[in-house]
Amino acid sequence: PAVLLSLLCRNELNEHLETMDSNLDNLQTMLTTHGFSVDTSALLDIQDLLSSQEQQKPAEAEASAADTGTRL
Repeated sequence: PAVLLSLLCRNELNEHLETMDSNLDNLQTMLTTHGFSVDTSALLDIQDLLSSQEQQKPAEAEASAADTGTRL
């Protein structure tokens, strides 16, 4: 029974791997035969936003350091 179970598991795994391989082949075919484009403007907008936030952090840190010295 253990050998039979092992063979069944191995067959199921092989079938699963073959299905995955076939799906990946189909995906590769779709991506190479159908033209597609990626709009990177949204990514560039996010990058600009992150850059502007990083530039503001040092100024905010200096302002808060100056404020702490005047409080009682």
